[in-house]
Amino acid sequence: MRSTVVVAAAATLLLTAAPVSSANAAGSSCVPPASNFFDGFYDSPSDPTAWEGASAYLLTEAPAMCGSDTKPSNFSTAWSMIAGSNTFEWAQSGMMRIYLSTGELYVRHFAQAISEHTAAQTWFYGNVPTGVRHAYRSLYSSSCFCVQMQVDGVVKLATSFNPFGDWLAPFVPEFFGEVPYQASSDMPGIPTAHELFTGLGAQRYSDDVLVSMPCYLLGQNDNPSNWGRSASTCVNFDIWTY
Repeated sequence: MRSTVVVAAAATLLLTAAPVSSANAAGSSCVPPASNFFDGFYDSPSDPTAWEGASAYLLTEAPAMCGSDTKPSNFSTAWSMIAGSNTFEWAQSGMMRIYLSTGELYVRHFAQAISEHTAAQTWFYGNVPTGVRHAYRSLYSSSCFCVQMQVDGVVKLATSFNPFGDWLAPFVPEFFGEVPYQASSDMPGIPTAHELFTGLGAQRYSDDVLVSMPCYLLGQNDNPSNWGRSASTCVNFDIWTY
């Protein structure tokens, strides 16, 4: 059920983030990816509860990426997302370390929405301080018949479409770190300072209420030899690069 981030190349804001060291990624050769890769948890599509939004608290991090690719297609990100059941259907918000077309590195807040029937909508803001926890939410609103993507309770992007009608049900809450290079990119977090996903929540379709995520999420780690994943409670887990 994982959905791949589509990175908008037209991002030209603010300052360069400080580089971080990484034995795994720094100076690595970048092999063009067949698809993006993930480390985290998602709800089972067979969950009988109908969902329409997702929420998590995440730390902003500055992971290393493949050192020889300085294009916007090279990034490392962590996010919460509500996704439709088709391939290109999601609304997400989170943090991302990404190269710009100029070769500069930023750590940014971002939000993105897409459906099978409309172009991707993307919002970025950065450079943001690292090591700060933020609430990243994508919640349905009956006032606009849209999903509103939020950072710390402030709406930063809203879908130009109504997912009920554009997306295929069921909608699935997902919580992941994501990179484009499996062997030469770092997930957010290191062994001594993990990327923390806390307060996982999902918005119920029945009453639009945001509730704690139930205790039956499914895990995925596309590169367990390089990346760790550990759940501490039903609503908290960590990811990191070894």
